[in-house]
Amino acid sequence: RRASRRGRRRSANHRETACLDNVCLQVITPDQVFETIRPALDGATNVLGKATERLRESGKTVLDRLVREDGLEDGCVFVHEAEGGACAVALVCQSELLADAEEFQEFGAKLALDLFSRAPVDEGSERDLASYVLEDEIRLDEQWERFASRFGERVSLARFARFRSDGDSVVVQQTPDAHAATLLEFAGALSPPIPERLDVATIGEARARLEAMGVEATLKRFALVEVHR
Repeated sequence: RRASRRGRRRSANHRETACLDNVCLQVITPDQVFETIRPALDGATNVLGKATERLRESGKTVLDRLVREDGLEDGCVFVHEAEGGACAVALVCQSELLADAEEFQEFGAKLALDLFSRAPVDEGSERDLASYVLEDEIRLDEQWERFASRFGERVSLARFARFRSDGDSVVVQQTPDAHAATLLEFAGALSPPIPERLDVATIGEARARLEAMGVEATLKRFALVEVHR
């Protein structure tokens, strides 16, 4: 009898105060379980909320970089400099994703070198290179088809300029974002060098800026090659 009474007393006490050992799980109510795990749930909800916000921000960034329906919106100006001259080529595409792609960057650098060596004219656009074949026997339109097949985007050569000079000075100034480059040809040697980037659009503006800087060399030619956005 004594053992029986002790068992009843222990059982009653357990119903009054819930515990979490495997002996007493049958007396824990759902409300008690919820209260026990509530801090963990609140913490998880907070983490989930922050993660969701980050996903939204990341998604917006990706969407901003995806192909836009209004055409060619991005690109790069590629520059090849060599002794006696330089060439700048503006390739345009539909998104920053392609503009940053390694294949796009490698082709742009190769094209600038190719046009410096073999272009039939010194300045122009893709229309002036309709029958142009690259040194590796690939036409421009064939390369554009490769980009379209691989990346699903249109690519075009917006503009190029090449300055080749014997004895004169050719200077290239490129913007930090690689969206524009300026080619300048000066009569004779240029000393001292231009102290800063001109950031101008015409040869008249360039001459005025050079005069204001105290550069005395004569500017013979000027070309602005840029990605139109």
